[in-house]
Amino acid sequence: MFKWLTVFLMCASVALATDLPRKVAVIRGLDKITGRTKTFAVPVGSSVQFGKIFIEPKSCFSHPPEESPEDSAFLYIYEKTDTAREMFQGWMFSSDPALSTMEDPVYDVWLLACQNGENIASQEKNAEKSVEPAPEPETTETTEEHTSQEEITD
Repeated sequence: MFKWLTVFLMCASVALATDLPRKVAVIRGLDKITGRTKTFAVPVGSSVQFGKIFIEPKSCFSHPPEESPEDSAFLYIYEKTDTAREMFQGWMFSSDPALSTMEDPVYDVWLLACQNGENIASQEKNAEKSVEPAPEPETTETTEEHTSQEEITD
């Protein structure tokens, strides 16, 4: 009996593990026209502008440390001209950005992480480090070799 009670309590504790609410969503945006990417640390409930669009995280959650890493955020993305045109509203997941994507010919937006908000400036700066472009191939002077019929004869 004691053995079954222990198993039941262990299963119940796992089932009760809930996602941890976070204060800041770390989001990356891509402008497909210019190729420009930018990483934002956006507090939940506020918005940030990227090009012509505004990104507003409504909520942000992380799995507990003992579970597999996963962050999820409910995002509201809109374009503001004369009126607000909704472009995306829904959940995005850091581990699988293709699961719920924003369909737009100009912009891509995806969730990187949900955080508590400590050291946001340094985290944003680290996330902004761009991948260094591949080194250009060394240019070597090519000499054209022309062989005449006279050089080929034996």
